[in-house]
Amino acid sequence: MLLPNVFALWLGIRPKTLSLSVMPILTAWALADFHNMGISYPVLIAIVFGAISIQIATNLFNDAHDYLNGTDQKDRIGPTRITQAGLATATQTRNAAFLFLIIAALSGLYLMIEGGLLIAGIGLVSVLCAYGYSAGPYPISRSPFGELFVFIFFGLIAFNTSYFLLTEIWPEHGIFYGLAIGAPACAILLLNNYRDLENDKIAGRKTLAIVLGEKQAQILYSGLMVLPYPILLSIAPNQFHLTGALITLFALYRFWNITDKSDLNGVLAISALSQIVMCSSLSIALFWQ
Repeated sequence: MLLPNVFALWLGIRPKTLSLSVMPILTAWALADFHNMGISYPVLIAIVFGAISIQIATNLFNDAHDYLNGTDQKDRIGPTRITQAGLATATQTRNAAFLFLIIAALSGLYLMIEGGLLIAGIGLVSVLCAYGYSAGPYPISRSPFGELFVFIFFGLIAFNTSYFLLTEIWPEHGIFYGLAIGAPACAILLLNNYRDLENDKIAGRKTLAIVLGEKQAQILYSGLMVLPYPILLSIAPNQFHLTGALITLFALYRFWNITDKSDLNGVLAISALSQIVMCSSLSIALFWQ
């Protein structure tokens, strides 16, 4: 078989993480609607397909290459990785990743026609980074810059380019919206690397969690989770995003009271949920205003 089976592929795309691609697009769409801008729904669909496909490709490349370079061992405490678990070969997983890159590229071609050369450049860099995050001579995932990558692509770029493609203008306060949406995405990756800190050291990785050390990583995670709320309080047209703060507080409570790092898998899920609730509540209110 050229590709993993359906069950393995479903695990490999990491469906629980895909909200990180969707939330900035949802927020940009809602804000554009609030500003009474005309929305092209074919463009919106292409943005969603492109963003999700790039994230899936990134996840699959990460799955394959973390196995190939020895990062994923049998004693890992995170969710199942299909290549390491023997559910697919590294070649099958990489083939699936390239397939999703093709889907992303097709979406990108349409968006390039709509948005011009700048969007084409952003799309090309996004595709290259999907591969370079885990593969190539200097993988981003093995460096301290993974969180910066996530902040830029799942915060600043995802929100601002979505708004621009939907409205043909750049959003007011776009940097701040990007920061507010990107901060919890950074926190999720930092928490993931904090959980895997010991295994990553053995594998020779230099993630931000390793560079900072456990205590500083704990503080940074907490700060990133809280950061969106004061930002959105100052710029958002409504304050319904504060419903996410309740889940954020619960995530922080769980985080600071864990007794075993395997418990961090639950904290990761709650952290992702906090971003979903924050962005969804803000967006629903914007649609109704």
